[in-house]
Amino acid sequence: MTLLELEARLARWMGEGQVICLFEENSEPFGYCIYSVFPDNYFPELPVAYIRHLFISRERRREGLGKEALECLIETRFPAQCRVTLDVLATNTGGAHFWKKMGFTPYSLSLVRVKGLGQG
Repeated sequence: MTLLELEARLARWMGEGQVICLFEENSEPFGYCIYSVFPDNYFPELPVAYIRHLFISRERRREGLGKEALECLIETRFPAQCRVTLDVLATNTGGAHFWKKMGFTPYSLSLVRVKGLGQG
């Protein structure tokens, strides 16, 4: 995506009530998280924190900052007794590995079919 496309996407997410949390170390930003908190569809008394996007700059990866940022976010920004959910693209094996290391487990499998493509 271009910078303008990324800016438009972030503006749209913020307009939809998403929260953007910037991560810094020594006043230097190294990443961010975009998330929302809402009631569970089936158990409205149980809040759900949905992580839309967690980003750590490439030059700061593998320093433990992603783990530290996520734990801080869960402890300080998400309600107690909430379920934390997220989606990982099936092709993002590195991302899936990170989330599994962080204690996340598969919950459901979403499948997609694009009309008109791959149907012979």
